[in-house]
Amino acid sequence: EYGNEERTATAMSDFEHPDASEAMLQGYESDASKQHHPVALLCHFVFKVGALLWYMFSSWVVSGFVLTFIVQVLLLAVDFWTVKNVTGRLLVGLRWWQDVKDDGESEWIFESKEDQSSIVASEKRLFWTGLIAAPVAWTVFGLLAIISLITPNPIVVAPRLLVVALALGLTLPNLYGYMKCAKESGEKLRGLARNYIGSAALNAAFRNI
Repeated sequence: EYGNEERTATAMSDFEHPDASEAMLQGYESDASKQHHPVALLCHFVFKVGALLWYMFSSWVVSGFVLTFIVQVLLLAVDFWTVKNVTGRLLVGLRWWQDVKDDGESEWIFESKEDQSSIVASEKRLFWTGLIAAPVAWTVFGLLAIISLITPNPIVVAPRLLVVALALGLTLPNLYGYMKCAKESGEKLRGLARNYIGSAALNAAFRNI
């Protein structure tokens, strides 16, 4: 993690680089010529799908709730860590974390890669598809579990509601964090576009003098 001063200095050096604006606004290559991340893309989905399949079919494999819950927690926790620390950085050039200061106060940090030209468009779409689909799927399972409470034996549904609550608690923070990163990245890109257009217009005016 970087300190506030170091992050600011890094951002300024990228903005002041003479080719920074051109790289973001003009330097986009075709997906075929970019570096792909198949392993990261696989990991982005495998733990999500694994957690959902385990939720639906674990009763066919084990009968005790304790073991079922432990495996479910492991799948969800690994997915949370992978998305937060690996796939977001590699597939979309975004990252977020919580910085705890010396005085105990916490600060949420949302960052985006300055040069987005290396991001593969297809991988970016798949990243956001998986990121959004996971909490949506868990929400559907939660609603189905709530409807099942009207059954003659609602106590059986309670463990499923616990699992759904845990899943939403581990998938929604990543969705929120990356949406904030994307929003700030869009604002940064619009600022660079304005600077680039203004600089081009100024250079054209000086050439005409």
